[in-house]
Amino acid sequence: MWKHPSINEIKRLKMKYVDIFDQVQELVNEWDPVGLIGGGAPDDEYDCITIQLIDLLKQGANQAEIFEYIIHELDDHFGMGIKAIDNEYKESFIYKQTEFSNLLFEWYKRYETSNAVQIDHSLYLPQTILNVVGEITNITPINEGRHYQTVHKLETHSGKYIIKIKSREYPGSLFDEVERLKWMQGKLPVPKVISYEEEEGKEYLLMTYIDGCVASKYQPKDGEKSMGFILGEALRKLHDVKIDGCPFKQFSPDNLTAMVRKNILEHMDEVNEVVRTSFPDHTLEQLMDFLKSNKATNDQLTFTHGDYGSGNVMIHNGDLNAFLDVGEAGISDPYLDIYYMIKSLTVYSARQEEVSEFMNGYGIDVLDNYKMKFHQIMDTLLL
Repeated sequence: MWKHPSINEIKRLKMKYVDIFDQVQELVNEWDPVGLIGGGAPDDEYDCITIQLIDLLKQGANQAEIFEYIIHELDDHFGMGIKAIDNEYKESFIYKQTEFSNLLFEWYKRYETSNAVQIDHSLYLPQTILNVVGEITNITPINEGRHYQTVHKLETHSGKYIIKIKSREYPGSLFDEVERLKWMQGKLPVPKVISYEEEEGKEYLLMTYIDGCVASKYQPKDGEKSMGFILGEALRKLHDVKIDGCPFKQFSPDNLTAMVRKNILEHMDEVNEVVRTSFPDHTLEQLMDFLKSNKATNDQLTFTHGDYGSGNVMIHNGDLNAFLDVGEAGISDPYLDIYYMIKSLTVYSARQEEVSEFMNGYGIDVLDNYKMKFHQIMDTLLL
């Protein structure tokens, strides 16, 4: 079932969904399911619900799935579920939650439609990109991925392409992905780089179009492998790539540990707060000692995706078709990917049943709890 997000996860997801968060927060606060806003609570009182509702909408949830989540969350987190309601009020309680589920679903449909129209009319592409693709007959926004990037499908007379656009004002660079995509060509299924351009403070990455759907939206037909199994198989394939000559070591265990130490120095108060919340029985010093004692050794390192989640794998005809968003790929501990995939299935979506399928596909019977804890600590301390 759904797992309640931690404080730092809520902060991260608010950044991810910055384009839509304020609007959904306003709807949720007007709904005010347990009367907290009406009683004078701050506007962020329901942020835990708001974030998870946005996640569900982005994954294509329908009204029934939104209603199911709401009923679960009101019971599990607020103790105000159906069981807590007197019989005479149950009908009105269910009506209120059903009405909000429908309202939110319809609002999001309108939002997607208006957003698509706006993007279609305002999308700017450098002339060098236009020279490559030729006349564009259709542009479709893809509402997935990081909030600071936009992704579109371009349809032209010569075929289909994916264009990714990022402002230079945000950290990182699409050129990181360009370098990795080129290195991975011939080794793993990934999009092919067609063109990379920089113009007026923005980066443009043009790639081949990949058929299929992201794993999070995959629905297996009779006889096809499950989503979790495909994700496990795919990750084993990625981890088996030979790392001889691989130049990408940004997220090696040593570098991750150095990033944590830097974060502690620069954000000591925030780090201490998340430690108290996420690891109430540990001190920061104990957590750092654990990282030191359980860091992967050099002989345990593999090629890793670096951001392995169900939204970064394309499935077509019941099998892996491509790895996406590989800008953080490189040499690291394989449990970096295993940890984030399991988090993707259990924290960011209610797909707990896919964890065992994922493990079967990858080929592990039992998770290494020390390595899982290592990356949970890393994830927490990096805020």
